[in-house]
Amino acid sequence: MEDKSDYTVGITAGGETFQMPGDEFYRVGKRLHAFASRIPDAKRSLVCALSDAELIVRGNELAAAVKALAAAELAEAERRKAAKGIITEKENIIARLAETVKAKSEWREVIVVSNLVSTASGVMVAETRTDTGEVLGMRQTTVSEMQTGMQL
Repeated sequence: MEDKSDYTVGITAGGETFQMPGDEFYRVGKRLHAFASRIPDAKRSLVCALSDAELIVRGNELAAAVKALAAAELAEAERRKAAKGIITEKENIIARLAETVKAKSEWREVIVVSNLVSTASGVMVAETRTDTGEVLGMRQTTVSEMQTGMQL
């Protein structure tokens, strides 16, 4: 390495000239070159071995995630089951109403009165709807019904 102390370097900047010994200029220049040629740091994802403590933490996180997934899947299955039940119920209502509209009639609970009626063939029971007054039919009286009639 040559001796740089025997000369002076002058730098002019902004209209002013700065004088500096050659060896100092060389040291400053070397530091500036090292600084200017350095590539900026960057973060990268790289594989890193886990410590035993980190491995336990990750294992616990894995177990919790598996448990959470199972709970979510169970909740989803229950939601689907409930939705399926609701859909089936609505489909049954639609089918029943469609049949009612098609038939223009439906089954209802109606009070039917039974009256003893005297006919040429004997005492009969007449069954009559209370909502329309329609006689549903005539039938023979039972022994107990005949006794009821005798009490009248």
